[in-house]
Amino acid sequence: MTFNKDLLHYFLEDALQGYSEDFRITSTKNPVKFVLNGKKYSAHVSYVHDSGNARTNEDEARIQISRTMRDAQKEAFRQGDVIAFIGFYENGEVFAGWEPNYILASAATTVTSVYAKKSHNQAAKDFGAALDIKVSPVLGRETQTLAFPKNVLGLYLENIDVLHETRDVQDLRRLLVSAPELVDAKSTFKDGKVEYNFLGAANREKKVIVSQRVSYARNPKFSKAILDVYNGACAVCGKQLGIVEAAHIVPHSHDACVDDITNGIALCVEHHKLYDNGLLLPHINKRLFLNDEKIIFLREIGRDAGIEDVREKARHEYTVPQNTAHHPNADFLDLGLKIRLGKVS
Repeated sequence: MTFNKDLLHYFLEDALQGYSEDFRITSTKNPVKFVLNGKKYSAHVSYVHDSGNARTNEDEARIQISRTMRDAQKEAFRQGDVIAFIGFYENGEVFAGWEPNYILASAATTVTSVYAKKSHNQAAKDFGAALDIKVSPVLGRETQTLAFPKNVLGLYLENIDVLHETRDVQDLRRLLVSAPELVDAKSTFKDGKVEYNFLGAANREKKVIVSQRVSYARNPKFSKAILDVYNGACAVCGKQLGIVEAAHIVPHSHDACVDDITNGIALCVEHHKLYDNGLLLPHINKRLFLNDEKIIFLREIGRDAGIEDVREKARHEYTVPQNTAHHPNADFLDLGLKIRLGKVS
């Protein structure tokens, strides 16, 4: 499958949005820059693809990293970013991760190819994790390639060094089975960190796995004020039915967020999700912005069913309160759109 390389950042967005509210992409160009739980990351994102006609192993797949990309990642590391090299399998349900030091130590003058197993796509779906160990002549030791379902990406990134020390795939699988609250985005989770002892090092010493999901406290006065001025109806579709929420235009995770009526809009759960996912976004002059780039991504991974209904909504204006003092602030709308499209830090 040929995948549009300019859309790869959506794989990260899809995998991490449910992990923590303190997540936002600050640059969509590879390496993708983002903030997760207060840390800055720089991730080279690829599509795991066939390793070519000359391969002798039918289970072999790979990603390729240019020297320019390696240099960019080295610079990001010097600036204090956490470095990652991620490859998504078809449809983005499973990712492979390579030890960053292994790739950064490459002596290749042009392109570095690093390998994964095609079968690990299904193995990660069936068993929760897959592991491949190779000896790296450059590092003079073993290095691990890991594969997990996409909902584990946040946990992986926050513990990338520790997880790449494991020598036993059963350790990885026991971790995910024994501590599902670390990776299940739908589970109830209180603010703060969860620490879990992980028997994953070669010398069998216990290592601490940390998962931190940030959720911001909701101001009930803000929610009530928004629902009151919109009469409990979604600004996009007009539904009430008790399924309407007060959505922040500039998100909680951004420093410019304020609990002011002009930074809020009433959206049903569907249109709130489409807003935060960067697909259908209220913008200035009561216009709805339809993210055509995201539509292409969804089409390429086979997840675009229902898009015509969204297109139809985008052709109409959204509603605002009668009192102009309660209208969404144009600057907030513009900033909220840019944040969700990964166009501002």
